Amino acid sequence: MILQKQPGNLDEYKRSFIFTWYILSTIILLIIMAPYFVRQATLLNILPTCSSKVTLHKECSLCGMTHAFISLSKFDINSAYEFNRGSIFLYSVFAINGTCFILYLIGRTKNILITIITKE
Repeated sequence: MILQKQPGNLDEYKRSFIFTWYILSTIILLIIMAPYFVRQATLLNILPTCSSKVTLHKECSLCGMTHAFISLSKFDINSAYEFNRGSIFLYSVFAINGTCFILYLIGRTKNILITIITKE
């Protein structure tokens, strides 16, 4: 059976992708912004210890990422690199995604406002 492209499917996939991106981007922004609004000790108490460390007594590829992100929020790149070598790359990707997300939301808001104003 050959799947044929349905007229509405592409729109549905696009909406699903954007909705998922909204949710993930909001979570990512909260992760990046948390060290600016919550004390370091509070963050470290709230967040769980890595399950790999607890059960297997081995570090996973994300071990040290919380400490690294806190260091990066203080612009301490050396400490962040020591906590987790991949933290600088991941933080950069998160920051770029967050910036794109905010710019997208600003553009959407502006388009909605223009549409509302021109309809009147």
